[in-house]
Amino acid sequence: MRFLCLHGIGTSSQLLKMQTSALRYEFGDQHTYEFVQGTMPWRMAPELSAISKEEEPHYAYFDPENATGYLTAYNQLESFIAAEGPFDGVFGFSQGAGLAIIYMARKLIETPKAPPPFRCAILFSPTAVGDPFRWFETGEMRELEALPGAATISTPAAFIWGSKDESAPRFEALFETFDSNTSWKYVFEGGHEIPNPTITGSMGEAIKVARRAVTQAQRGLRQ
Repeated sequence: MRFLCLHGIGTSSQLLKMQTSALRYEFGDQHTYEFVQGTMPWRMAPELSAISKEEEPHYAYFDPENATGYLTAYNQLESFIAAEGPFDGVFGFSQGAGLAIIYMARKLIETPKAPPPFRCAILFSPTAVGDPFRWFETGEMRELEALPGAATISTPAAFIWGSKDESAPRFEALFETFDSNTSWKYVFEGGHEIPNPTITGSMGEAIKVARRAVTQAQRGLRQ
């Protein structure tokens, strides 16, 4: 499968490659990855202090305090997918995972009969997940709590986050916006980070739920 990869706020595509290298190795060489960098310079994310330096370039896809920024990032993502896609799946961390959810949610509601933009999603600690319907239409800033009409995103998805992440309760609520029949979660003993070999047991379990999402997507293709 070909994955679109979206990094976290205050990081970069290069850092996401480093953060996911072990996971991608275990995931298998049958997949390819396209890393897309944000265009907005941003201060370094605090959790990167061990692998990056403040003076190195870090980016965001949008300013989470600016409603207009969400619309710009959404349009930029749509333009990139139109030019460089299609992509079988999306692989996102933090703000990148949040942007992926916003994109999938809005596509579902605006074009419910169209094929979803991705066949599967692997989402790590999604943050800054705004309500695209309220923000894009009225400018009111509000977190996504539920989709209009009690709709759920049916794209097979793996949700993975650390139990010590301060946003963990928020991740649980976002998980509920996905169809329970085609989504899986794994909570590991960590913070706002991606499972890695230093966190005992996190790699194997993360790969398991990610593979479930991929397998479900592949089954859908065969039907």
